[in-house]
Amino acid sequence: MSETTFKDLFSENTENYKAFRPQYPEELFKWLGENCSNTELAWDCGTGNGQAAGQLAKYFKTVIATDPSSEQLKQATIRPNISYRCETAEHSSLEDSSADLVCVAQALHWFNFENFYEEVRRVVKPGGMICAIAYGLPETNPEILEHIRHLHNIILRDYWEQERQLVADLYLDIPFPFEKIDMPAFQVIKKMTKAELGGYLNTWSGLKKMLRITGQNPMPDFMRGLDERWPADSDTVTFTWNLALLAGKV
Repeated sequence: MSETTFKDLFSENTENYKAFRPQYPEELFKWLGENCSNTELAWDCGTGNGQAAGQLAKYFKTVIATDPSSEQLKQATIRPNISYRCETAEHSSLEDSSADLVCVAQALHWFNFENFYEEVRRVVKPGGMICAIAYGLPETNPEILEHIRHLHNIILRDYWEQERQLVADLYLDIPFPFEKIDMPAFQVIKKMTKAELGGYLNTWSGLKKMLRITGQNPMPDFMRGLDERWPADSDTVTFTWNLALLAGKV
């Protein structure tokens, strides 16, 4: 993808991403800070609303966070040591050999791999690190999970971009031409109400594409079905996302 052809799937209703997307565990970013050879500068690439950048800022002196969506950046987490820039992953304004870490949270599958990895090699200091993070569908109550899978796999089947399959496979088949580094396992655990689950699902790119193409919104039917499956004695249900993690030495 060039600066003019990136798939802009996330510039609508950007406030929903900040409100409803799961938050990455702080322990993950603490591990990155402790295992990088230096913590002067982290590049959060494909930052969106700055969710990962805000965590990285606790462990790195400076964070440069980039995203091609100016609408997403308007929702960004503000910290004095974070600098936001509206630019693509493949063509950043970072200086040569300037970053100790490149972090890519829930975004690597959208990039032009060859061009992005070339940019990583240009930007990262020798011996620096790259870490890509992704999550697919959450684990939860079996009846609710079956309902979510039906929405994802059946109702929205024809509206997912092909890159989404890399996420569904938890990055097992994604190109990664770096010396891999073993990482501990991390999870995202979040309690959500029915309304919060609905808000999260409304951020799915496949759902927005279905709306755009057909004008049909599957969410009212989904929410009615959810009412039948939600535990009667609880306002919230716990959802757990197992993170796919790719870490490597550049």
